[in-house]
Amino acid sequence: MALNLVVEQGYNDRPEVLVRVSRAGAWIDAWAMIDTGAEISLFDLELASALPSLSSIQPDQHINVLGVGGIARRTPFWNVEVLVASLPLRVGLPIGLVPELAKSTGNLLGRDFLESVHVGLDQRNRLLYLGRAAGG
Repeated sequence: MALNLVVEQGYNDRPEVLVRVSRAGAWIDAWAMIDTGAEISLFDLELASALPSLSSIQPDQHINVLGVGGIARRTPFWNVEVLVASLPLRVGLPIGLVPELAKSTGNLLGRDFLESVHVGLDQRNRLLYLGRAAGG
């Protein structure tokens, strides 16, 4: 099967994309790094203060997230819709909100997100390629 890579985007240090995270009609735009090593998508807890639909309700679930150094943290997850700004693509998925993630790794789009997207990297030239996966 051929990859469907329709968007070419440059990046500086990390392969990041601009996404719109929404729930219940409210939304916020945020940058997030494509992270093939992360099983799930994680965003900074500050996102909840910008989205009243997250901060005013209980999480949809809690998951024990194993972080760097093998430390497990019980993390709240909310079901949201993620829209990739450079693609006509909306992905529904749970995202975990972690305090001060922006100060360490930044927002992460994990393999749960990558189920719906084809991604290619040209690290030497700092180019990221994106496209909708079949069925995504």
